Amino acid sequence: MTSRPFRGSGLARLTMSLAIGAMCAAPAFAQKHDGKVDFRIWGGAAGRYVLSDNGTFDSPGFGTVALKVDGSKPTVGADAEYRFHRWIGLDAAVDFTSFTIDETSTLSPSVNQANLKVVPALVSLNVHLISTNVVDFWVGPQVGYFIFHGTPSFQIGSAGTFTYTPSNSWSWKGFAAGADIGIDKVLALNVQFRWQNGDGDSNGHLTIDPALATAGITIRF
Repeated sequence: MTSRPFRGSGLARLTMSLAIGAMCAAPAFAQKHDGKVDFRIWGGAAGRYVLSDNGTFDSPGFGTVALKVDGSKPTVGADAEYRFHRWIGLDAAVDFTSFTIDETSTLSPSVNQANLKVVPALVSLNVHLISTNVVDFWVGPQVGYFIFHGTPSFQIGSAGTFTYTPSNSWSWKGFAAGADIGIDKVLALNVQFRWQNGDGDSNGHLTIDPALATAGITIRF
């Protein structure tokens, strides 16, 4: 299977342009970050862009089956970060995406598709490399818990209907990065990128590994 290129470079260029513009403007609020809590709402794209670890599995009566996430889908979410230090914050996020799942089988080579709703709850420890009201930039490790809604079903030729049953699971490997570009002391524009390792089941029959590229609004409390 081939990899799909990640088209997040435009978001990165936008982030850099906004940051440079904000710093050049040097408004009066260019001081250390205010507030203890940052609340962000955002939307963007989610997908799986590295497909090298896709695998197959044998399913009795359905031959050798392969499942994979197909392309990018719109995503929406929100997070709240508690800043217990100017340079360090604990962030909790939730995201919603409805992915398209592709299925192929040795009994039916045509691609069948169904939807699977994925709701990851994510927690990251953010280290703020820049922490002002104009530009606030952070990176940090992230863990998550994947919640799945739905049981995708696929018609595999004359063999019948194959149903995939996902199971909610923890993920201990991921990261978050983002930036707030200040509008004033209370409001900011935000851009974020998150990635979380994760499978749809304990056997690894469906690899999710969502990458999220988003933009939105930040409110500082």
